[in-house]
Amino acid sequence: MERGKILIVEDEVITGKDLKLILERNGYTVTGPARSGEKAIALAEQDQPDLVLMDIRLASAMDGIEAARRIKERLGVPVVYLTAHSNGELIERAKSTEPFGYLVKPYSPTQVCATLEMALFQSRMEKKLVESQVRLDLALKGTNAGLWDWQVQTGKTVFNERWAEILGYTLDELEPVSIQTWMDLCHSDDLKKSREQLEKHFVGETDFYRCEFRMKHKNGLWIWVLDRGRVVSWDQDNKPVRMIGTHVDITKNKRYETLLQAERDMAAAWSSATTFNERLEACLRMAIQISDMDCGGLYLVDKTDSSLVLAVHRGLHPSFVGKVSCHSADSAHAQLVQKGVPVYAEIEDLPETVKDVFAEEGLKSLAIIPVLSQDRVIACLNVGAHTLDHVPDHARRALERIARYAGSFVEQELQAEEIRQSRQDLNTLFDTINDMFFILDGEGNIIHYNRMICEKLGYSKEELTGKHVLYVYPKDRYEEVESLLTAILTGQTKAFFTSLKTRDGLLLPVEVRVHLGQWKGREVIFGTSRDISERLALERREKQVTKAESLNRMAGAVAHHFNNMLFGVIGNLELAQDDLCSGKDIAENIREARGSAERAAEMSRLMLTYTGLSAQNLKVLALSEICDPMIPKLLNMMPGHVRLLADFPSPGPVVKADVGQIGQVFAQLVNNAWEALGDKKGEIRAFIRTLNVEDIPRESCWPADWKPAASRYAALGVSDTGCGISSEDMGSLMDPFFSTKFTGRGMGLAVVLGIVKRHGGAIAVESKPDVGSLFQVFLPILNQNVAPDAGKGVVRAAPAKTGLRILLVEDEEVVRNVAGAMLKRLGYEVVIACDGVEAVEIFKAEKDEISLIISDLSMPRMNGWESLAAFRKIQPHIPVILASGYDEARIMAEAHVAQPQMFLQKPYGLTDLKDALKKTFEAALSMERSK
Repeated sequence: MERGKILIVEDEVITGKDLKLILERNGYTVTGPARSGEKAIALAEQDQPDLVLMDIRLASAMDGIEAARRIKERLGVPVVYLTAHSNGELIERAKSTEPFGYLVKPYSPTQVCATLEMALFQSRMEKKLVESQVRLDLALKGTNAGLWDWQVQTGKTVFNERWAEILGYTLDELEPVSIQTWMDLCHSDDLKKSREQLEKHFVGETDFYRCEFRMKHKNGLWIWVLDRGRVVSWDQDNKPVRMIGTHVDITKNKRYETLLQAERDMAAAWSSATTFNERLEACLRMAIQISDMDCGGLYLVDKTDSSLVLAVHRGLHPSFVGKVSCHSADSAHAQLVQKGVPVYAEIEDLPETVKDVFAEEGLKSLAIIPVLSQDRVIACLNVGAHTLDHVPDHARRALERIARYAGSFVEQELQAEEIRQSRQDLNTLFDTINDMFFILDGEGNIIHYNRMICEKLGYSKEELTGKHVLYVYPKDRYEEVESLLTAILTGQTKAFFTSLKTRDGLLLPVEVRVHLGQWKGREVIFGTSRDISERLALERREKQVTKAESLNRMAGAVAHHFNNMLFGVIGNLELAQDDLCSGKDIAENIREARGSAERAAEMSRLMLTYTGLSAQNLKVLALSEICDPMIPKLLNMMPGHVRLLADFPSPGPVVKADVGQIGQVFAQLVNNAWEALGDKKGEIRAFIRTLNVEDIPRESCWPADWKPAASRYAALGVSDTGCGISSEDMGSLMDPFFSTKFTGRGMGLAVVLGIVKRHGGAIAVESKPDVGSLFQVFLPILNQNVAPDAGKGVVRAAPAKTGLRILLVEDEEVVRNVAGAMLKRLGYEVVIACDGVEAVEIFKAEKDEISLIISDLSMPRMNGWESLAAFRKIQPHIPVILASGYDEARIMAEAHVAQPQMFLQKPYGLTDLKDALKKTFEAALSMERSK
């Protein structure tokens, strides 16, 4: 093994050779000897020796000390000096080159080898130490660690430059450096923790000291440091003497951990908070904490006007809060936030308009972080500092992350708050409206309702919640309600009238409107029930008033017409009576009196038709067959300036109708149309068509309570281009004797309505003043073809059998006298009774002499039907004629066991009476023959 390469520098040749011989014999490799300093430097660079054995005094311009200095600086090769001189000045110069030893001439081989061996050993050790130091430096640089060396008992501490850099300083800026320097920079709250960890290490509880704490950076922020170390020397009392360790900046990791923890804490706080404001406060608190700022506020964007409204704040003076509590949508602050980009500013950089406000608060820096949800700004996080003149990078990253993290929370809470507010508003709305609001599930169970239901019906919430809707209906309506629910769920019904049962058992009339929809994820029925009891009462009063007005108008018109007609009757009779005494011809007066009486009778028949009490002769035939034959007659009656056009299909829709009455309807509609034209040239159009029931217009439709009974209807329409009808007059259009021209016009449209009602139909009117009118009569169409009714056979008149006795029962004296006189004129004997009771007594006594009974229907004490029953008990086969001013169809439709042989419509004439008697006797004879 080589012991090392030695460069010999010696200007004496013999000494040089002697040294070379000694070294080679002891296993060293020798280069040189060099006789000058210059030569020594050249050989050292060439041969790279491990050590230089240097003579101090050389016979050249450069002595050995200078040559050694240069070799060490250039090559780092250590030197051992060889000299015969040992004065102090020379030795001091030699020391400056840090030699590894001295050999004083004269020397011995052993001394030379020993000195060189020690020098080489020291050189190797120093090289290893340097290499270790390099590796340590590289390791420290790789870990970015600062190094400290602490003399525990004296407090003297050595820090490397990296230690100072971690804190933003240079070592020179921290001089004088000691353990106190560290204590001054360490956070006071963390010193106690560090001392506890040191004590544990000093007593042997831990092999290493380890502690995390905060230290004050030069920029004023606190940074986190991981401090690790170990005692490397102890005194005889086992007390620490020296301790070495490192500082590592762990601020980024710590801040990241803090941020994660802040997010976890915020989520926990968000979950545990009971109000929206508490959640926003938690969000703001975390933002301030992780950013090392000291104040802030959180704004929410008002959806209604896009303004910013301060929801929560922290660390700010109340006067400042008052000035910044709201920013309108057009303010610079709000417009900046709406861009969705974070803004970081020093107060000095702010516009003058807001700078003073922030200066009063003492703020030095400000961060404005928009909070977004799905690229939409929903809030704004404003965080500021009274001590930091800028917003640090780590604070920016933290705030932006918190804002992103908070976005979903805030949006979710805003939606939840909006839902809560909507529900509150909805419940408030429900509870403030006067209608009863309810929600039913698909089975008809009550799942929600408002306060008004409880107030109107008298139930408590406990009584209604979860109950079936049948709970608020009387039992006799259950089947109807079940049908209604089915119709609602299938979309067939959206509005109807019904009555609800109150808690007291009373019935409350309501108008119900329903709508199908979704409620909490399921199909439900939304509905409102409006109390219409007051409306119905008002309608009843209005109807009474309207009815009274109509009756007054009708009474006045009837009185007017009947007075005119009675005037004709009375006047002509008086003239006849007067002329009779003088022997003049009275036939003309009698004819005039009879004509007036017949007109009065016609008026009575029209009144009965209006009320639906007139007789009917229904036949099955096409509607066109009734109306088309009437066109020529109507054309002849109309003035020349009126044009009539008819569009009647053949055969057209088939109806079951009274030909005369429907013809009367058609004629009256045409008559109204040409009267509406007046003297103006115009056009009347008549048409017949078929339509579905849902196509019938229901506005301005009579009768008001009409309910369709068929799916298809025939429409008989008449339109004109006349003066039209005003909306004020439309409601009274169908009243008897109503006219816009002069009082007492007549029964025209009232009779039309009566006829149409009897046929199960309706009338609809559309009109515009100065444009014209359209009248449509709707009659149900037969669903199948029905052969027209065959004409009834004509009853042959039987001659009157004079001498027969007839019992006449009539409570009206005038009618009684005239009818008695007619019977006598026809050759019958007459027995008179003033009412049913008297008639029964007479019939009991004279049943064998009485051949026929004529009885009025409406009488006091005992009416016609009761009298008829009593007659039949006495004599089952006695022929009876019932007489009445009411309609035969209505009278004969009543359910009575005993039935008359004939019905006689009042007023009747002599011929009518004669025919009725003949038919009755003939029917009686036929019955006797059949026995």
